[in-house]
Amino acid sequence: MCDAHDSKGLINVGNVRLAAAVEDDRGEQPRVVVRVHPGYAPCIRRHGRPRNLVHRSKGDEQDQAHEHERQDPNGDRGAIGFDPTFRAHLTCATHVRPIRYGVSDELESIDADRDDAGPVVAWDEIRTNAFFSWDGCRNATLNFAVAGITLNTVAQIGRVSGDSEGEEEPLLSPSPRGDDMKKLIAALLVLSVLVGALLVVVSTNAKAATSRMGGWADSVIWSEQPNQAQALLDLQNNGTGGMDLYMFQLRTATDIQSAKQNSALSTIDVSGSTDPIFVNPVPVNQTLAPGKFNPFAYRPVREALNYLLDRAYIAREIFGGTAITHTTLWFSQSPEYGRDALFFNNLELKYAYNPDTARTMIFDALAGVPGVTFDSGVWNYLGSPIIVNIVQRIEDLRFQIGQYVAQQINTMGFTANLIPKSGGGAFAIVYNGPPDTGLWQLYTEGWAQTALVAWQDSDPDFYLCGGEGSAIWYTSGGPYRPDPELADVCHKLLYAEYTSLADRQSLIEKSIDLALKQGIRVWTVAGATFAYSKRLAPFAYDLSGGPWSFFTTRSAAFHDANGNPAVGGQLKLGQRLMFLSQWQPWQGFGWLYDDLVRSAFTDYGTWLDPHTGKYIPVRSAFDVATAGPTGTMDVPSTSYTFDTTSNGWAQVGAGVKSLSKVTFTFTFGKWHDGTDMTMSDVLYAISLGFRRDHGDIDAVDHDSALPGTRLFVNTFRGLNVVDPTHLEIYVNYWHLDPSYIAGTADFFPSIPWEASELAMATVLHNNTRVSEVTASTDGKEALDVTKGASVGFMDREISDRNVTSTWVPPGFASGPFPISSADATARWNSLSTWRTAKLHYYPSNGPYMLDTLTPALIAAHQVVLANNPNYPFPADHWASLVTPKIPSVSIGAISSQCGPTVAPGFATTVNISTSVSGSPYANVDMNWLIVNPASGAALLAGVPTAAGTGTWQIVLNETQTGQLIPGAYNLRTITVGREAVVPVISTKSFVVIPAVICFRSLLDTKIGEVNADIGKLQTDLTTANNNLASANAQISSLTGLLYASIGIAMVGVVVAIISVAMLMRRGGRGGGKGGGKSPEEMSGDSPEEL
Repeated sequence: MCDAHDSKGLINVGNVRLAAAVEDDRGEQPRVVVRVHPGYAPCIRRHGRPRNLVHRSKGDEQDQAHEHERQDPNGDRGAIGFDPTFRAHLTCATHVRPIRYGVSDELESIDADRDDAGPVVAWDEIRTNAFFSWDGCRNATLNFAVAGITLNTVAQIGRVSGDSEGEEEPLLSPSPRGDDMKKLIAALLVLSVLVGALLVVVSTNAKAATSRMGGWADSVIWSEQPNQAQALLDLQNNGTGGMDLYMFQLRTATDIQSAKQNSALSTIDVSGSTDPIFVNPVPVNQTLAPGKFNPFAYRPVREALNYLLDRAYIAREIFGGTAITHTTLWFSQSPEYGRDALFFNNLELKYAYNPDTARTMIFDALAGVPGVTFDSGVWNYLGSPIIVNIVQRIEDLRFQIGQYVAQQINTMGFTANLIPKSGGGAFAIVYNGPPDTGLWQLYTEGWAQTALVAWQDSDPDFYLCGGEGSAIWYTSGGPYRPDPELADVCHKLLYAEYTSLADRQSLIEKSIDLALKQGIRVWTVAGATFAYSKRLAPFAYDLSGGPWSFFTTRSAAFHDANGNPAVGGQLKLGQRLMFLSQWQPWQGFGWLYDDLVRSAFTDYGTWLDPHTGKYIPVRSAFDVATAGPTGTMDVPSTSYTFDTTSNGWAQVGAGVKSLSKVTFTFTFGKWHDGTDMTMSDVLYAISLGFRRDHGDIDAVDHDSALPGTRLFVNTFRGLNVVDPTHLEIYVNYWHLDPSYIAGTADFFPSIPWEASELAMATVLHNNTRVSEVTASTDGKEALDVTKGASVGFMDREISDRNVTSTWVPPGFASGPFPISSADATARWNSLSTWRTAKLHYYPSNGPYMLDTLTPALIAAHQVVLANNPNYPFPADHWASLVTPKIPSVSIGAISSQCGPTVAPGFATTVNISTSVSGSPYANVDMNWLIVNPASGAALLAGVPTAAGTGTWQIVLNETQTGQLIPGAYNLRTITVGREAVVPVISTKSFVVIPAVICFRSLLDTKIGEVNADIGKLQTDLTTANNNLASANAQISSLTGLLYASIGIAMVGVVVAIISVAMLMRRGGRGGGKGGGKSPEEMSGDSPEEL
């Protein structure tokens, strides 16, 4: 029955019949069914090879290997060996899972549920009818292999949803020959009829998974539109010149209100845009700029700005009430605020607007400074007014913020000088220019937090200790070093050097307190409103960054007649600006506008969930094992690290310890130029991280590595390549949240190794710099792999034969991870073809591809992205992220002995309910504060008690209410959903009345109750008296009746006596003679004998 085999002695795959389908388990986990015709099982078995099957589970420090032997039915076990694995590679909606299992000719099935603890799922053995399930898949792809040979088909598995069980959808199978084909066609015809019949019963409301791979749209057009008014008109335009989504927040209260009232538009309100004042702390170099003076070189003057700026005024008057005040590094809509609301509230109170305090601090700081005087209300240095140069952005409301800051600066006796600049001009002065020449002292900054971050450990280092890389910092070659105590806190948070949540919160609080004192950045307001056309179906957005989310463009689509995403069309996105920063993955996309385009055509390994701020897999599913925070694990001595001295891989050797290990399962797919993405790309990216941190690239450009790269390199302890899609990374890093360990260990590339190495060649040959800052200081071209002179330099590396068609990166010519000359040649040829067709060197890996970037498009500030049909995930891959579960909070009536008011010394109860979409919801964490609205002081704080599903109760005991003096108060609840972690702040006002009033009220109530009781008693007594009188009357009546009855009886007796006497007298006169009646005759009328 088995056909001939190829020269390697392996099975001819044409003999194997496969069918795959998905069974819907009533909304539970769907099951993929893979069937091998039992007649062909011996063929698979007979020519297989023994294998070890591996099972991985979360927390295992080592893989558990299980060797399986089964009796061959033909009795040739010893001669041929067994366990001929029939292998499948499952690409799921969320992970890629390798599946290994053996087959036999028995018709049995074994359910193998997903290991929820980790992304890698494997099976020891599953027999002919193999049922296996996975969580969260709406569609998947299976690549089959038998005995090491990949079958000539890919089964596309699509879930059939509905109410009936056991429905199967026939899918592709390997192509049999001859009679097998006839049998298969007949079987498929029968099966198709059955499936058609089954599908009739599927609910008409079910939405089938899409077969569209990549993005929903055919193409995405990014265009610059700096005019916001025109952008709002374009959003309403259904014609060819229209716009579907404007990727910048509305900048005036009028425009926001207009968009919200426009029936053709929808809006999104988030808080991820902040507008701090960046303060230059560097003294003026009198050699470079004699006579100039920077008052903000003195720490108290910088701190005083916190009191000088009225944040509530900025939010109310400049932003029209659409922004929220922002005092500390983190504001009320951040997860950090939700964890420590009382601390933040108190700091906001401490640094509330107080110009008198600001004046005192400034005068105390500058008094006695040589050359500084205060004359006639003006500060002078060496006899000339002290000029405060304020770089003022002109594109949005930061222009008005600059005007307000200048006014406040003038009130302190300084002379404000506004320097209006657009983005590029401002960057040249503030971030890239010399900080010690007095060119600027204050800058109206703007930062966009494109992704919600659950644990913002890196923020202090980024904003306060030099992580953002501007020219003032010593880390960028500048003169300013942060306060040593603050620098220590920044380091400990960045590297998660804490052992508990309480330890971390102590560091968080310390960083905020020190940051306000240092005053490098003075925060003002936060908030953003975005507008988009209602032509779009609902899409995923970030609870902090809104449509700036990594997931927005890849989930955006036009809607069909039912409101569901539709395939096709040209999606038009508007940008305020374009092409402000260099486009490259190492230090590029520094401007938000450019980075938004990048997020549509590149993929990361992991990224932050837009609702929880935790890392989730994108292309790198992960399993985390950790011994931290206090333990360690051994790193195998055979693990590898990259040695920048030899520019090659080396084993770590014995004795290396690590806190954590992350096992990644990669979904590779193809690069946009058609080449296969492989483990070599990941390993190269890691090696380049070392080279940029302290290797040959760093030697040329000392700022070529961002903080994330430096964190990875500094915590890296070794790696092991498990197989072509699995990589173990050991990092000396621990975090409270395991997903953040995975995020730290993830180093997934977004550009092929050959394009990356070509770009690095231009750096090593001194033509470009990776960092824009060092490019400016060194007078070199900032590296850009898509346009400008950099592309010409990359071309020249090839034409000058510095890079040949067999070139491989350092460390990959030999050693443990060699790249063959053949593979290198194929890669270089594909890159060359891509460069010719697309005019750039950025074939990435996302759902959309960066299409041909012509000079005309660049001049018009436009970019075209084309759908990537080779993308490994379908367009609805992120459908689960479209609707965030933000809880609604309702504070009920306040109840106490004093009614709906509170009095000192009297217990009080408040009922609270939480819900999502109208249904009770309990998956939240909640805190409460009692706040004095006049002063803002928090007087009481606590955690409510759960009273039921989605119901909570706050009980203030007599001691707590005894601390409240009579007056008005606010009850403030801070609720954080565990599936949507933006704090929801709700407030209810209440009044505390004097206790004596409550006592009097209670006394009046008691008196009223007693009087009511007395009245009731009196009524009852009157009723009783009336009843008694009635009874007496009845008794009197009965007594009279009795007397009358007795009287009648007595009369009767007398009459009887008289009658007897008369009878006796008659008898004596008549004797016994006739004429009289006998006694018997009178018996009827005479009384009875008594």
